[in-house]
Amino acid sequence: MPDVIYPNYKPTDPDAQVILQEDGRIRIGICDESAHEIARCWVFARHIAIGKARTGMGGISYVSTDEEHRMKGLGRRLMMETNRFCQSVGMGIIMLYGIPDYYPKFGYAVCGPEYRVELHNPDVHAKLPEGWSSREAEVEDLPAIRAIYRHWLDKGCCGAHDRQSNLDPAWLSLEYDCMRHNIDECQLVCSPHGDVEGYAWHCRSNNFIVGAEQQEPETLVWGEVMALNPAAADAVVAVCQQLMTIIGLLTDRNLSKITFSIPPHGEVANALRWGHSRFRHDFQKDAWFMSRCADVGQLLKDMLPEFELQCRHQGVLEARLVISVDGLQHLLTVHQGIFNYEKCISQKPDLELSSGQLSQLVLGAYTVDEFYSRQIVNVNPEVINICKVLFPKRFNHVFVRDRF
Repeated sequence: MPDVIYPNYKPTDPDAQVILQEDGRIRIGICDESAHEIARCWVFARHIAIGKARTGMGGISYVSTDEEHRMKGLGRRLMMETNRFCQSVGMGIIMLYGIPDYYPKFGYAVCGPEYRVELHNPDVHAKLPEGWSSREAEVEDLPAIRAIYRHWLDKGCCGAHDRQSNLDPAWLSLEYDCMRHNIDECQLVCSPHGDVEGYAWHCRSNNFIVGAEQQEPETLVWGEVMALNPAAADAVVAVCQQLMTIIGLLTDRNLSKITFSIPPHGEVANALRWGHSRFRHDFQKDAWFMSRCADVGQLLKDMLPEFELQCRHQGVLEARLVISVDGLQHLLTVHQGIFNYEKCISQKPDLELSSGQLSQLVLGAYTVDEFYSRQIVNVNPEVINICKVLFPKRFNHVFVRDRF
């Protein structure tokens, strides 16, 4: 399908255009009087997991203005139109990788650190658990790999893309790069019964991995490493160490360190805690991993299954919470353990937030106590308690193959 004007959306900015590209990305641009595009960004439509909930997410990238047209306010117009577009198509949240002191003015807030685990002085002779084996992934293994990834989603992760289709770009890349053309690495670990129970995917062609390995040439960065159980995790960590010498020869590098681009929870992270590893949480003020709500009502409705689950775990059967976000009110109620959402007016809000602050709470960027101590004052203790139930601390992480 060739590039087309995005259907059923009319830009508010008279000089804006929204294009659905042939590759599935959405390009939003600002044009000059001759209809030439002079500022643009891309929106990657994703569907992310936040615990049991799933919500639409727009990943913003490649924001730029032609050099001769900078300092004319085009960036502001572009970001405002992008925010409106994501809201209009029912996305719950927007994410981007920001630069310092720019995106907060458009409602974006830091939604978590960059997580990684570093393994210094890896053991290239590491042994797999007794009876376990490893081999290269083949096309026939795709269902098993997808099932392991689905297991990760179902375990309550936050931020990972719900790759709903077998034709998702990540799965197509895995098949094309690793299994058909040998330009990437994906190694499987198999149980003593021969079942595939873990995988390590280098994601060598991914921009994040390329940049990270260029910045630290002595480091091998694994983009996606998963396992179903502790034994599988021990096996896949051993394989990642064994492959360091081979990948160093393939890429003409003298490797001495391994970095896993994973959050600090899950079977693989737990396995790495038993070795000489360093868990890093890299924060940057007003930059890097940032987010804001797009359609607040849609986000809160999408979160209802997770809210119900958290309340059930904490024994909360009755509650009422009025949240004002950017001046608009939203009512959350739980009655006999069942959650409901509706818009409301003329209610005294229990919380007054910006869309960026709400995204921080939903994504669990900080504990509720941390959040309140710095951003909200004079809050009823009962409100704090219900917020602790609804908005637990999470490890928000987008795997590198799904980044934007």
